[in-house]
Amino acid sequence: MTGWELLRPPTVDEELGRWTLKAAGDLQPLRAALREVVMSVAAAMTDRHDLVERLTIVATELAGNALRHGRPPLWWPWPAATAP
Repeated sequence: MTGWELLRPPTVDEELGRWTLKAAGDLQPLRAALREVVMSVAAAMTDRHDLVERLTIVATELAGNALRHGRPPLWWPWPAATAP
């Protein structure tokens, strides 16, 4: 039996945005800004609308959980990963 392969997350190139969240009402502006950023960065992708939808769902879930279980204000950095 072989061991588990060790994988590392991609390194961070740049931060695409940073949002400060104080309440649940801050989630809608986060989603709108994230959509705009991802659409501009992923302009060459053919399925970028699907990517935007998926990333928006993930970001909303994580940010909502952080607001629910953390202590506001929270800041939300969105890093750009290095392309393989």
